[in-house]
Amino acid sequence: MNEFFPEDWSAAQTMAMVPETRGMDMAPDGMPDAIYDGYDGSMTDIMNNPNFVPGYLSTHIGSTVRVEFEIGQGLTDRVGTLLGVGAGFILLQEPTSGATILCDLGPVRFVTIVDEGGGTVLMQ
Repeated sequence: MNEFFPEDWSAAQTMAMVPETRGMDMAPDGMPDAIYDGYDGSMTDIMNNPNFVPGYLSTHIGSTVRVEFEIGQGLTDRVGTLLGVGAGFILLQEPTSGATILCDLGPVRFVTIVDEGGGTVLMQ
């Protein structure tokens, strides 16, 4: 067939590679519900469920954050106080001017959350 699947490769061998999901409750897209932790498809759930980026970030409103964005072939960053979180954006307050910056979550690659003491909040 090709370099990845030899001529004698069967569909049964391919199916043996798929994780067993029979008997599991499934989300609409076919993923096990455990991954979504009760996700019901609503925008409110995305905003409140910490398993999604907006839901997780919303638990840190008021924290100082450093957000790194992929722009072109490089990264650029912004530092500020996290003022708000939407489904596809965050609001930062710039520390020097006090200006509010609307940031698209699409190109965000890294968010460093800094507490008031200057340490980093780590997920445990």
